[in-house]
Amino acid sequence: MRSVSAEERLAKKYEKFGISFRNITRVVNSLVAEGLSHKAAIVTVRMELGNHFNVPEYFTADEIAEITGSTTDQVIEYVNEHTDDLLKSGIIAEIKSTPHLGQSKGELLS
Repeated sequence: MRSVSAEERLAKKYEKFGISFRNITRVVNSLVAEGLSHKAAIVTVRMELGNHFNVPEYFTADEIAEITGSTTDQVIEYVNEHTDDLLKSGIIAEIKSTPHLGQSKGELLS
């Protein structure tokens, strides 16, 4: 069985808004050409589509670290120190910790 790419998953999720696989691939490729990693490009596209179409998108601390150039630990530390401000500002709508391989990884909703 073939695995589904991140671009295909995004196209399926946002097809009701007229967003196609080709559109997503074009933007991701453009961001990669500008120097972002593929993972950072996907996270950036997810964030922008979610914000534009008011669709909740969940991001892990690893994903936020990827697009900010921070470490995962730095992201978690920042969120822990600024939770109230982030929630009040609307930058983050929800913060929850989910167990992952015996560790706690933060999941952020933008």
